Amino acid sequence: MLVHTEHTGLNLRSAPSTAADVLGTLVRGSEVETSGAPESGFVAVNDTASGKRGWASTSYLRAVPSGFSRPPLTLPPAKPPAVAGAIAAHVVSQTLPRAAQDNTRVAMTPRLLSAAVNVSALPKDDHKYETIAGRAFVKGAGDASDIDPNDVAQGGLGDCYFLSAAAAVARANPELIRRLIKQVGPHAYEVTLYGEDHFWSSSTPHKFVVSDQFATDGHGHAVYAQPGDVGREGPELWVMLLEKAFATMKGSSKALEGGLGSTGLGLLLQGGGKDYQTGDYTPDQLMKLINDAMHAHLPVTTGTGVVISNGASLLDELKAKHPSLPDWFISKEKERQLAAMAKVGAVQPHEYSIASIDLKTRHVKIQNPWGFAHLDLSFEDYKAAFTEFSIGAAQ
Repeated sequence: MLVHTEHTGLNLRSAPSTAADVLGTLVRGSEVETSGAPESGFVAVNDTASGKRGWASTSYLRAVPSGFSRPPLTLPPAKPPAVAGAIAAHVVSQTLPRAAQDNTRVAMTPRLLSAAVNVSALPKDDHKYETIAGRAFVKGAGDASDIDPNDVAQGGLGDCYFLSAAAAVARANPELIRRLIKQVGPHAYEVTLYGEDHFWSSSTPHKFVVSDQFATDGHGHAVYAQPGDVGREGPELWVMLLEKAFATMKGSSKALEGGLGSTGLGLLLQGGGKDYQTGDYTPDQLMKLINDAMHAHLPVTTGTGVVISNGASLLDELKAKHPSLPDWFISKEKERQLAAMAKVGAVQPHEYSIASIDLKTRHVKIQNPWGFAHLDLSFEDYKAAFTEFSIGAAQ
């Protein structure tokens, strides 16, 4: 029977079991022929286009109706991080250079990859690392560039400030992202991030060589930043590569939890970014400042209920600076902020990026790094719900 897959990155396995070796991967819309009866939730299939054979999960196959036309090769709609189904990991093989004039194909393991390229050690993580083979940049349908803000989709890591900065930079100038990532091997990428070596020094470029092995749920699904668009050679990896390089810089993935928009911008831009408080401006002043920055092609992030590095909220910091402020005032202000965020559906504490601004309609569109739950707010609602914004330095 002719069927097609409904899942991007469906693994073909050597036996009817999730523990069996992965022989290849099918993209969404692949046409396959089944043979024999299903076994343990799997069925033997033959990919009519590539000739690949193996066992595939019956959960992601369905019969082709009369007049069927192949669906576009796009990712399924984004879902919340807790239930997000990412691209299944590709177990790839690599033809090694011939030491004994023999083109034996072997599985690319971390040890073999490190021997071929000087790859940085994997960040500490409780999850299993698996290879997700693809390309750094893939142009999706309707995208102006192969680097697009809509490539960003946060996973189960609290690094919204970093991923929102990545989306903001991709929107302002995609080429700035491209300069940060260079492929140096079949499964290795050199990623540049900026950092201040000392408090008196300016931002300095730091290079990390990372592989296309990412923390997964053990079944081939990335648990942190998700893949972007999908091309002929697999899913788009640039967001995942940046996040992995950042984790490598910090020593572990968990070390990325929590930060300001300027922190994320400082990692991606030489000169970093500057923080502003929305409460210091009227709605019109606020929007003009942000609009001018975006017209100058500067990235802009914005956040709610900002958490300072010591764990205190802005209101807690205000109380520390002005001890004479009565507790009832702080309590009322917290209630006001929470009510304003609830009104517009904003999350706190959370960092977003500014997608666009319209001075005529007095509305601002805000991108959520989750890949969904974006916002379209009036100037007044934006000022009430959001407490800070960051503007990146000119490059």
